[in-house]
Amino acid sequence: MKIIASAQMLKRRLELKREGRLGEGMTIAARTPEERVRLARARLAIQGAPLMYKAASEPDNASAPTQEWRAKYNGYVAKTDKGRGEVKTLKQYRIRSFMDAHGDGFPPELQNAVARFLQDSEYHHRVKIADLNRSGGSGESRLGGLGNCPQHVRDGHARHVWLENQLATNRLFYHVLEKLLYRTQNRHDGKPFNLEDFGRLLWPALNDANALRYSTKTAVMAFGAELLKLYAHPACPRVRWISDDERMLELEHQR
Repeated sequence: MKIIASAQMLKRRLELKREGRLGEGMTIAARTPEERVRLARARLAIQGAPLMYKAASEPDNASAPTQEWRAKYNGYVAKTDKGRGEVKTLKQYRIRSFMDAHGDGFPPELQNAVARFLQDSEYHHRVKIADLNRSGGSGESRLGGLGNCPQHVRDGHARHVWLENQLATNRLFYHVLEKLLYRTQNRHDGKPFNLEDFGRLLWPALNDANALRYSTKTAVMAFGAELLKLYAHPACPRVRWISDDERMLELEHQR
């Protein structure tokens, strides 16, 4: 009986809709003064702070970044594809590195030096994590995190330890690393430092945008030149620029 009644109601609704009479005879109770005041206050609150009450936008697919994430890292969003063989490729997003965004403005030898340094930094942290994981173990190996590391990771770790010691006292290079290359320090609003932001740290009273950007690039050039000098130092562990073989080894490690 309920199904038949529902069908009859649906049929009657369609008839009224065609005739333009849907809702005919219906009345809505008038709002009380208290309800009108509450609605007016709510409208004023939304108008005064629209972003506060705005629902976070959903990504187009499971791996796409939200509009808020894109806005925070404007100019630093890069897309990568993950998947191989018959596995469906998944588009992933990451924050572009400083050299990804601005590397083309520097000489190739400087790009190679910075790439070597950053890759060695990753090896160094990998060894430290492996060493921490071994703490409290059986004590069968005294090599710590180096015990099961491939040779190119060992070499990179050794180079990075030596270079860190040489660079430790230079405050400019410290800021170049932390705010631009490592991106371990962001602006107060959480966004990465751009060229103008960093230039303003060097020259707070300077208001010329081009001069600020040039100052930042000059600081990165100075850092790269120091790397090249240190890599050529006799005491520096042997240096090899990143090769296709090393890239393939790292791809296998990531899988």
